[in-house]
Amino acid sequence: MHHPKPVRRSVLWSTLLSLVLGGALVAQQPLPPPRDATGGPRTAALTIAIGTSQKVQMTSKRNIAAADNPKPTIARVQPVRDDPTSVLITGLEAGVTQIRLTDDKGGTELIDVIVQFDVEYLRTLLQRAMPTAAIQPIPGVNGTVILTGVVAHAEDVEIIIKTASSVVGGLDRVVNALRVGGVMQVQLDCVVASVNRTEARSFGFNLLVSGPSAIFGSTVGNITGSLPTAGTVPPSSFNNGGNGGQAQQTTGILTGGGISASAAAANLSLGVASRGTSDLGFLQALRNEGMAKLLAKPTLVTLSGRPASFLNGGEQAIPVPAGLGQVGVQFEEFGTRLNFLPIVLGNGKIHLEVEPEVSSLNAAFGTTISGATVPGRNTQRVHTTVEMEDGQTFVIGGLIQKNINSATNKVPVLGDLPYLGAAFSSKTFSEEEQELIVLVTPHLVDAMACDQTPKILPGQETRSPDDFELFLEGIMEAPRGPRQVCPDNRYVPAFKNSPTADQFPCGMNGRCGANCATGGLAATGCGNGDPGIQGTKAPLTVESMPRTSASGPVTAPDVAPEPKLPVLPPVFTSASGIEGQK
Repeated sequence: MHHPKPVRRSVLWSTLLSLVLGGALVAQQPLPPPRDATGGPRTAALTIAIGTSQKVQMTSKRNIAAADNPKPTIARVQPVRDDPTSVLITGLEAGVTQIRLTDDKGGTELIDVIVQFDVEYLRTLLQRAMPTAAIQPIPGVNGTVILTGVVAHAEDVEIIIKTASSVVGGLDRVVNALRVGGVMQVQLDCVVASVNRTEARSFGFNLLVSGPSAIFGSTVGNITGSLPTAGTVPPSSFNNGGNGGQAQQTTGILTGGGISASAAAANLSLGVASRGTSDLGFLQALRNEGMAKLLAKPTLVTLSGRPASFLNGGEQAIPVPAGLGQVGVQFEEFGTRLNFLPIVLGNGKIHLEVEPEVSSLNAAFGTTISGATVPGRNTQRVHTTVEMEDGQTFVIGGLIQKNINSATNKVPVLGDLPYLGAAFSSKTFSEEEQELIVLVTPHLVDAMACDQTPKILPGQETRSPDDFELFLEGIMEAPRGPRQVCPDNRYVPAFKNSPTADQFPCGMNGRCGANCATGGLAATGCGNGDPGIQGTKAPLTVESMPRTSASGPVTAPDVAPEPKLPVLPPVFTSASGIEGQK
């Protein structure tokens, strides 16, 4: 007997499998291209360079009966005589248009035409003009071009942009996205050096000779001051017939009309007094010399085209009116200042706008505002713009000034006498010389490698002194590293110790506990018989950590308990001199 059920079941499974596979195959088939409102298929966009032509066919390969071009100024469509299935499209100007082609059976196709400049021609032209630059022109919208890439020098950018504008038809169609390669960080070293010398000489003499009935004096010396000892010189007197024989004081004549203490007081006084007579004289002969030096060397680093500022100084409080009779405070900066703006031009050229300034407070130029004394300032400032090369030094400012002032006061006739005329005259002479120079040196710099950083930074070459160095030697800072106080029984000062950069046993901050340098032997002397040095005749060696010896057990000096070291097994020396552990 036959059983049809398995056959029917297999047919059912075959039908389901065919439906599933058929649906998958239908899903994998590409969709037909979209049609426009008129039913014509749209093809891919066609890119044509300006001034070039390209032959186009319809996908149906049928003869082209008509061509519709809405923008004939952008592209021109012409038939091909020998090939009725093709048309010739020529680019006229940058833009986008859509051309409709109709075949002899009524079928239509739309072609999007993009007319732009010749990218390959522009790329070749730029490579010939700038062979060291890597430029990639990218077409943009509306006939623009985007220039990307890297150029070696900043001045090459202008040439590249002008070349591209001549191809695309104007500067407004060029988008500059170029990047200048190379080092773009500038370091400026500035030196401001000033020397000011002053010299002043003065000479003056006041003379008084008085007797019982006469007086003679000269006060052209312009000397003020008190008498040498008050009350020790009796005032001379004479009867002038109008005071009834009373004594008349003459000290006012001596000092030129008044007694007052000042900086111009006489520095030499002579006098001879006897009964009824007195011969007094004040002499001023001074010579002042002064010299002031200024040396400022600020250094600053910034990017090309970015301003930078440096100030090392402080702020001075200046009282200013604040309204309603109140006084406010305004702060003004002083010190060493450096402002500069660099622009890297290429070929090592640097366009530099620099303004160095050095200012200091000077009480001689001060003034009083609302009862408060405000000191003046000495200022040296230069503001200029120069163009230099990398590593060149330029003197951007300088001053040589010399001022001489002299004055003479004398009594007519008597002051003109040779030699004796000095007693009847006064002379002052002052001379001031000032020299100022400002130098700048720009450098193109890049970041340093880790092995190029300074081994010793400011403050790292010294450490805090221990008790022995501070109280007995009077040292405020001690050099780092091991120090021998008395090598060969001779005392060596601390400043003669010059450790290398890698000998920093006290750490980076200069502290490693008590007795950092001497290791607890601060109270010992320099002799071999000092009880502080037991069991050894070696010179006293000052170290921050004890040195382990291979010839015997280790004896640690009395150092601070921190940091605690791990406990090691005892070390002994065998008969053969080889160390071992028990």
